[in-house]
Amino acid sequence: MALYFERAVIDDPLLSVQPPSGGRAVLAEFVSGGAASARPLDRARLGGVLDFLAAVRPLVKAGFLTIAPIGNTPDPSSPLPLLYSPTAFEERVPARLREWFRSRARVHGLWRAGGTLVSSDEPLAPTRTIRIEFDGLNQAMAFRLMPTTPESHSDDPRHFTFTIHDGDAPVSEGEFNVWVAQSINQFAGNVYADVTRDVINAASLEAMLLTDSTFVEDFLSYGGDSVDHEHAVAELALQLQLPVLDAISEGDLMRVRGDEPASLAAFRIQLDRGLSSISSERDEADKQRKLAEFRHEMTLRAREAELAVQRLQSAMKTDLALGVVSLAASYFAGGLLAAGALVAARGAFKRLNDYNSNARATPGHFLMKLQRAAKMSAR
Repeated sequence: MALYFERAVIDDPLLSVQPPSGGRAVLAEFVSGGAASARPLDRARLGGVLDFLAAVRPLVKAGFLTIAPIGNTPDPSSPLPLLYSPTAFEERVPARLREWFRSRARVHGLWRAGGTLVSSDEPLAPTRTIRIEFDGLNQAMAFRLMPTTPESHSDDPRHFTFTIHDGDAPVSEGEFNVWVAQSINQFAGNVYADVTRDVINAASLEAMLLTDSTFVEDFLSYGGDSVDHEHAVAELALQLQLPVLDAISEGDLMRVRGDEPASLAAFRIQLDRGLSSISSERDEADKQRKLAEFRHEMTLRAREAELAVQRLQSAMKTDLALGVVSLAASYFAGGLLAAGALVAARGAFKRLNDYNSNARATPGHFLMKLQRAAKMSAR
C-alpha cells in the first residue's frame, strides 16, 4: 500500500477493546446479569492490538499512516429510548437495498447451555436469542427477545410502565418471524450507517475507501455502477504483492520511501501505467495472468538497476585507479602527469553524476534500494 498511496488513515483499533459505556453498558449489564465494566478485560485481544500498533509505528512516524477514531459513534442515551416502527424498521435502509441485505442475511438460533449460548446447524426454530450475519461481512450481531409486560396508570392515561423480563418463555412462530425481520433490518441499518459514514469521511479527505470485506465491496458497487478507472488500478496495486515487500521491514520501507522521492515517483508512474493496461481486461483469469507477468517484469527492472550500479562501480574504480597511477607517475616525472589524474577523477564523478541524474529516476532503482535495505537488515 505504501508504494502506491501517499497516505493512509485507519480506525483506532483500541476502540474495539473498550468496555461498553452509556446506554450500551446499561443493556450489557441487564443481559449479562452483572456490571459491564466489571467484566474481565480480553487481554489476548488487547495484546494483539498492541502488537499491531507497535508494528505500524514506523509508518506513523514517517507520516504515512494516521490512526484516528473514525469509527467511534456516540453511545446511545441513558436511559435507553423506547423505539417503535410499524414497518419493522425497514426504513433504516433505502428501498432499493432492502432485498439485497435480506438475501445476504444468515440467521442462527442460540440456546442457553450452562452459562453460555450455543448455536446449532439445525433449521431455524423459534427462540429468544439469535445471531445474524451478512455474507462477506466479518461482523455479527446478537439479538435477544425479552418478554415485556405493560402496565397503565389510572391517574395518567398517557403514562405506561414496561417491565422487561430476561426469561426463556416460549415464543410463537408469528411473533418470532416478525422479530427476526425487525432484527435483520436493525442490523442492516447499522451496517448501512457505518459504511455511509466511512464513504463520507473518505470523500471529505479526497481519499479512497479501502476494505478487505467482499460485503462492503459488493455493497458499494451494487446497482450496476462500474468501478471507475482510478479505483480499479488501486485494487490491482493492492493485489500486486511484489516479492521484495515480504522481506523488508516497515521501518526500512519508510526510510527508502523518504530518501528516494525521485525513484518512488518514477516507480509509481510505471506502476500506474502497467496496472492501467491490466485493469482494462474483462476476463479475470487474463487479468491475473497479466498481473503476474507485470510483477515479474518489475522484479527484472530491479535486477537491471543492480547490474547498472555494479557496472558504474566497476567503471569508477577503473577511472580512479588510473588517477592514482597518474598521480604516482607525476611524482617521479615532476608533475607532468597530474593532469591525467584530474581527467580520470572527472570521468569518475561524471559517471556518478549521470547516474544520479538518469538512473535514479527509474522504477528499477527504487526496487533495488528496497532489496538492498532488506538485505542489510537481514545481516
